[in-house]
Amino acid sequence: MLMPGPLMPKSVYSAPKTHHAPLRCEYQKQERIGPTLFPFEAETPIHQNMLTGPFLTRLWRICGALLVATGTIMGALTAHLPDAHFAEGGRAIARSAMEMQMWQGLALVALGLGLTQRPNRLLLCGGCGVLLGTLLFCAGVYDTAFTGHHGSHIAPSGGSLLIASWLALAIGWMRRA
Repeated sequence: MLMPGPLMPKSVYSAPKTHHAPLRCEYQKQERIGPTLFPFEAETPIHQNMLTGPFLTRLWRICGALLVATGTIMGALTAHLPDAHFAEGGRAIARSAMEMQMWQGLALVALGLGLTQRPNRLLLCGGCGVLLGTLLFCAGVYDTAFTGHHGSHIAPSGGSLLIASWLALAIGWMRRA
């Protein structure tokens, strides 16, 4: 800041300006390095992109692959753990949950790969319901297999959600055709 003095004439001096308006920040787009989980720009609010087809179909593929991977782990555990780790009849129950988890995971991967156009709301809700229903159903059945506890309503709720989700997917595909 220039101050008036013997070497600076008063006509050149400018008084400090006070600025009370809110400051605006300019955001620059940063170049991406490598692949990213989120197929949208960082400046866009996340709520505008969460329900779009590319994000959810990618999420379904990732979660489906994770379901298959953990299903493989559960298959190894049910095959190799001693009977003492299971409730009575729990090994067969855990095997049923593992099979359901594997099939639903493969279905989610196929669903994510098969939706090339923007999905309608029924397809979006159906895919999300398959994911949530699989998690609930398998968690409840695994709980019963390992602890023998039948008190929770998690497995029936997850199974009902799976049925409703597959019906929503069927209706969504009929409307699309």
